[in-house]
Amino acid sequence: MMLLKLPGKIVKKFVCSLFMWAILSTVVTEWLGAQKYRSSPYSQLYHLNQDTIQRNSLTDADVIFVTAHPDDESMFFSPTIVELAKPDYNNALHLVCFSNGNYDGLGSIREHELTRAAQILGFQSFEILDYTDDITKGWDSTAIASSLVSQLKSLPLSKPKKILITFDEEGVSGHINHKSLFDGVEAYSRKHSIRSFKLRSWSVFTKYSFFIVTNLELVARFIKKSALTLKYLPQLTKVLPNEESTIKIYANFNSWFLNLATMTYAHYSQIVWYRWLWIFFSRYMNCNELEIVT
Repeated sequence: MMLLKLPGKIVKKFVCSLFMWAILSTVVTEWLGAQKYRSSPYSQLYHLNQDTIQRNSLTDADVIFVTAHPDDESMFFSPTIVELAKPDYNNALHLVCFSNGNYDGLGSIREHELTRAAQILGFQSFEILDYTDDITKGWDSTAIASSLVSQLKSLPLSKPKKILITFDEEGVSGHINHKSLFDGVEAYSRKHSIRSFKLRSWSVFTKYSFFIVTNLELVARFIKKSALTLKYLPQLTKVLPNEESTIKIYANFNSWFLNLATMTYAHYSQIVWYRWLWIFFSRYMNCNELEIVT
């Protein structure tokens, strides 16, 4: 009997967490930012991340996302992609995907799916390279750096700055191809003095916390910025997490639907049953944490 009741309890907790996140990421954030950003009817779209984006100079740039497989951009980087693609930041987004994901023989299908995903997410251009998708073999970092030299020459880059974003040393999912990209991008960016960022790999609990950890962070942010806290409990602001020490980019309720679309519609061939668990339970669908490499 207890086993029958368990799924219902999980669903209730999930729905409550989702509802709370929708309020925190959209309604509360819009209210907090209403006095600060009034430039256009769409200014509320920027309230959640604008300070972080501007503080780290993630604007006026050609932003090149370096991934290993079609769907990496949607599974792992979508909150960052959707945010940086917003027009007020004046970025141009590009994607270099090092393989067509042919490990299961679906390479040609996945290439077409990446085309759809790139259109949905707002990429100006994308390239798919011919590296072999293999979960047992890494890619040579020197070869990756060399490929980036030629690819960045062929992309329609036009902005004052260039920024690279890829996986970190752990590759989020532990995939050896993801890890290889970090080594190659780091080598390239250091040699050519280009700014680069890596997507931080979280612990298993944080990774599959759906909206719980994100909600706690947004509540802490709300309390820290509250006028009541600043007036009556200023010491509390020193205890709460320092936003400026990290680069966290959150999806709000609006952008989360766009993230869902790229996974469930654009990358339809990859939507097997366990990916539904990823879509709803993975924190990477509602938040990214970037770290500076160079």
